Amino acid sequence: MKALENAVCRLMIPSLIFSVIVFIPKTVFHSEDLNIMSFVTHVFGGISYWFTSALFVAQIVLLTLVVTLQRKDIWTYLLCSVFLFAIGWYLNCIRTDNNAEAFLPWFWKTGIEYTLFMALGGVYMKYEDRIHARRKVILTLSAIVYVVATIMAFRGVGFQLMGLGGRCDLPGAIWIASGIALIIALCRYIEHNRFLSFIGQNSIVFYFFSGVFPAFIGMVARHIFSDGNYIVTIAVAALSIALAWIVTMIIIRYLPFLIDIRNIKRG
Repeated sequence: MKALENAVCRLMIPSLIFSVIVFIPKTVFHSEDLNIMSFVTHVFGGISYWFTSALFVAQIVLLTLVVTLQRKDIWTYLLCSVFLFAIGWYLNCIRTDNNAEAFLPWFWKTGIEYTLFMALGGVYMKYEDRIHARRKVILTLSAIVYVVATIMAFRGVGFQLMGLGGRCDLPGAIWIASGIALIIALCRYIEHNRFLSFIGQNSIVFYFFSGVFPAFIGMVARHIFSDGNYIVTIAVAALSIALAWIVTMIIIRYLPFLIDIRNIKRG
């Protein structure tokens, strides 16, 4: 199956490769012990990159449902994903620690939760035109909810927003939904441009470097600027994106097998 091949070649294997590449720098940066058990846990246990690990699990679970059920209606898979979300949410809520071992293997509990988001994406694709017809109302409501939730968060109100831990509460779910709806609505207004398209087409590679470059540049910035401020933060983010862009171009041009092992055969 092509979808399974893509999941393995474009998610699992690249995650393993980049986990190996960043393992030593990441361990040294966090002042952790270098040992074989830690290497095995973070690399082969899928702990280094939680997002691609959870995404891989979610894709495999949904592919299994598709092959098993062989149904064409999206609502069947949405119902199954709601059930899986409930299981994953419960297991993450009763989890008593946040050590790497608690998420083995491959953030599977969080991964089965994210099947709900993927199934909802299928619903959106099916009814995209109808939803887009009400884009102004959706954009307005989403913006209001998101701004209010952001202000509340800055004032100390706590939200559980899924993330790698998979814990979510109702206010957090509303904030997540408004954010997703807001992004979708805004994207419909944005014209095609090469900058955003390049990042979108290579988002996984940018994700692999989303921790390395900000951590390193941020460390250098702290030594140069005694008091941190938003200007420094924006500069660190901009430079991180620029470096990720350059490295991504190098990988695409000279090391394409790092992001898709099948490129070795094609080359």
